[in-house]
Amino acid sequence: MKPFFFYQDHFLRKINNTFILVECKEGFTCNGKLKKFDAQLNMFMENSVLTFRNGVFFKEIKHLFLKGNTVKYIRII
Repeated sequence: MKPFFFYQDHFLRKINNTFILVECKEGFTCNGKLKKFDAQLNMFMENSVLTFRNGVFFKEIKHLFLKGNTVKYIRII
């Protein structure tokens, strides 16, 4: 039986260099272009927009690094 990361890795390789939406456990969301990732689901994104929990405050970030243990879900835009 193949480990779970095999399928997760395959999915992320397919969506590399595409725009994604990531919701984190802390409640903020991030829209941006996925550039790199690793086995722990750490992600490096470019041209990202962070939206905080209340939805009122937005911040544009050129380069963003998200730790994998904070990711709640990933959606392809």
